[in-house]
Amino acid sequence: MDLSSFKIKFIEEASILLINLEKDLLTLEKEPENMKIIEDVFRVMHTLKGVSSMYGYDNIGDLTHKLENIYELIREGNFIITAQIIDTTLFTCDHIKRLLEDEAFSNPKNIKNHEKVENKIKEILAKAGIKEKKRLKKKKQVEGQTSTYNIIFYPDESIITRNINLIAQFKELFSLGTYQIVHSQFTKAYDHWSIFLVTEKTLEDIEDALFFILDDCKINRIADFDVFNEEQLEENSQLFNNINTSNKNAENSSATEKSSDNELLVTTDIEIGKHKTSRIAVDSEKLDKLMFLVSELITTNSQLLLTTNSKTYDPIKEYLNKLNYLSNEFRSNAIEIRLVPVEDMALSFQRLIRDLSKHLDKKIEFVTQGTNTELDKNTIDLLAEPLMHIIRNCIDHGIQTPEVRIENGKEPTGIIKLVAFHSGNNIFIQIQDDGMGIDTDVIHKKAIEKGFLKEDEIVSQKQLFDLMFMPGFSTAQNLTEISGRGVGLDVVKQNITELRGEIEVNSEIGLGTSFTIKLQQSIAIMDTMLFSVGDMSFLVPMEDIELCTAYETEYIKERSLTNLIPYKEQLIPFVDLHKEFNLKNKYPKRLETIIISKNEKYFAIVAERIIGEHQAVLKNIAKEYEELDFLSGASVLADGKIAMLLDNGMLYTRVKNLVKN
Repeated sequence: MDLSSFKIKFIEEASILLINLEKDLLTLEKEPENMKIIEDVFRVMHTLKGVSSMYGYDNIGDLTHKLENIYELIREGNFIITAQIIDTTLFTCDHIKRLLEDEAFSNPKNIKNHEKVENKIKEILAKAGIKEKKRLKKKKQVEGQTSTYNIIFYPDESIITRNINLIAQFKELFSLGTYQIVHSQFTKAYDHWSIFLVTEKTLEDIEDALFFILDDCKINRIADFDVFNEEQLEENSQLFNNINTSNKNAENSSATEKSSDNELLVTTDIEIGKHKTSRIAVDSEKLDKLMFLVSELITTNSQLLLTTNSKTYDPIKEYLNKLNYLSNEFRSNAIEIRLVPVEDMALSFQRLIRDLSKHLDKKIEFVTQGTNTELDKNTIDLLAEPLMHIIRNCIDHGIQTPEVRIENGKEPTGIIKLVAFHSGNNIFIQIQDDGMGIDTDVIHKKAIEKGFLKEDEIVSQKQLFDLMFMPGFSTAQNLTEISGRGVGLDVVKQNITELRGEIEVNSEIGLGTSFTIKLQQSIAIMDTMLFSVGDMSFLVPMEDIELCTAYETEYIKERSLTNLIPYKEQLIPFVDLHKEFNLKNKYPKRLETIIISKNEKYFAIVAERIIGEHQAVLKNIAKEYEELDFLSGASVLADGKIAMLLDNGMLYTRVKNLVKN
């Protein structure tokens, strides 16, 4: 039977476990007595040890077994967490990631690092005065040899919907030998059946018999003899004890975890089973096609709703409402499939900052804000490298050593902050540091030396900062192995541009630097309010709307002297889109007004007619409107016209400038 698909699943599951392990280790470094985290780390080692050898990754199994010994000592209170243990475990974590891509174990660098890891583990165990426990190797079964297998079957409701004939499946399994069935429920979430099968057949034969429910089963060979034969049991008494231990541990998961050397335990299978249904790998092209179909459905649904407002269509209104509901649900589900929280890549940044700060003898704290903000998976993947380079520069050139910071009146520990947030159809990601800041005089001098500026040329601070992204421009006196590497900020700018984004720098000497990346979502679907001004149509996100009201046109004209109207016992600014777009049409007698609440600040948008709620499929705006920063997207309406999405964050900045004292 072809096991390649199962091997791919193993690699995916192992990768998820390693990500969680790295996160736990970084937490454990700050909280070395956190027993819950220690248990979680031990459990990952135990799981990887048990499963890796099944798919030919013996080197991973050996390493995780050795590390498991260390964390077992810590769990039992015989050893404490040290910096060496954390460093070694993180190094091993990185090494295992590389081993997953080097199944043949042929890469010379991996071979060298493997020996390095083993020596580090031996050093740790030597300090504890404990000899390294040897891992029992499983013998490969020979066809015709009697063996005992333990098959754990995890049934769920999908078995019914898949129309699986369980009787036929198990009838074929039981024809392979003799068997006993045990029903065991050892956790609230995992109800399972445990089957012991004595057979001369191979693992492949068992997998063939269970082909249609193989994903719901875990199979372990527990002995190379018949465990139900008393004579053979006496000859293999040690293995018999292990089997008894395995059965007890199936009812008590905590006892299972303490027996790290028992190769017959089922905890490994249970842990993998927990991850089995939590994630699924889907080809990105399929997701792209899904999003296209969803956007077409939403657009068609919106067109139907807008064109069937008259009473003539009352008989079909019920079905249109149902279609609208289904479209909303379909939209939400399809978008969520593609989205990944920024937090997923923040972990790698935390690890980078930790390692480089130690390497450079700097103290740096990594702070995150808004990392639950979600981005398209493709965007996350492409964004990771430029953000990594920016953070390297902050560590290397921005944050000073503790001694220098203290001399400058700062705390010895520097701060690097990752901030993510939405505004309109845009997503903003900022990397901030509280380091030395960027000296514009140095940039100006270097720009003249490089020929980017003339000696008498006067430029703004923003223009100077923009020069840093020019190819070949660098103010560093020496290239370092950390942020040099022959890669400049021009590559960062290029990567951001490929994502159809923008990057901006703000800095102040002695206070620090901020890199702000602005990204447009390629396709977004948003609940909006549709309104018109003259012949133009506009959209505002429903979540930003505080109130819709109306004023006499003459009143608004009078208020244009200050651009302020009263709201909630205060005066708030407003914007008249007639003027912003130089529209020539006549004002109606009354003007609809939309009160916007954005970032705890209020302002108003003066409209002519509010059409109503509109589920908008948003795409990038046309080039002729790109200079208007308060427009962040566009949507096609039922009549084929375009409606512009207003970015209320940027619009508020513009409105403030209109206020007359």
